[in-house]
Amino acid sequence: MIVYPFKIGAGSYVFLSFFLKLKCSRHALFQIPFLLKSANIFLEWFVPLCRPGTQCPGNHHKPEFFNIIEHCGIPVMKNPLNTQFTIGFLGAGQLARMSALQAFRYGMQVAVFSDRDENEPVQFMTPKSWSGSFDDVNSMLEFARSCDVITLENEFIDSNILQELQEQSGTPIYPSPKSFSLIENKLIEKQTFENAGIPVTPYALINEKAELKAFGEKYGWPYLLKSSKGGYDGYGNKTVKTLA
Repeated sequence: MIVYPFKIGAGSYVFLSFFLKLKCSRHALFQIPFLLKSANIFLEWFVPLCRPGTQCPGNHHKPEFFNIIEHCGIPVMKNPLNTQFTIGFLGAGQLARMSALQAFRYGMQVAVFSDRDENEPVQFMTPKSWSGSFDDVNSMLEFARSCDVITLENEFIDSNILQELQEQSGTPIYPSPKSFSLIENKLIEKQTFENAGIPVTPYALINEKAELKAFGEKYGWPYLLKSSKGGYDGYGNKTVKTLA
């Protein structure tokens, strides 16, 4: 991965990360995720490049640009940044609230889906609010169909659920379900880093008490025991100093 910082205007920075995506036989797509630092908003664009020796259907400008993307099987936003543009957040807590505040500054409408029984921070900020279960695609469909694009506040949802929600609603989700599947819990995240050649600290999946002792004897005490899914802000973590 190569990360390039660009200064745009006064104090606004866009960080571009380029990844080559081979999505179809006729086009190579460069996926460009970028973060507007002043907006706390993460988006992904796709820049198509014609493969050598193939016939190019156009010059990659609208509407041909989106035709190419759809040809390669990538969902696109229904109403890109018009006055009715709605960004949806799966999760309605503090991180979604900070992002929503900036989305309002840019003229976007905000929709949220909460998996909690109690009202969460963003639900006090927008009339477009739904509650239900992250395990039930049907409970999220009305929310998803009201959005032009959906993003995530946390990693509590399952990547297979995300994929099904995107397919049934027709609304693009970023990070994509495929990308999310590589980091959706701490165990998978470690494995993804290892497969990419990135060093990680020693780890093991713990299923029973005897494995706690074996890990401490092998790697030393104390160590940190973490929930592989659902932990945040220190919740789901425990320092293990001894089993005595």
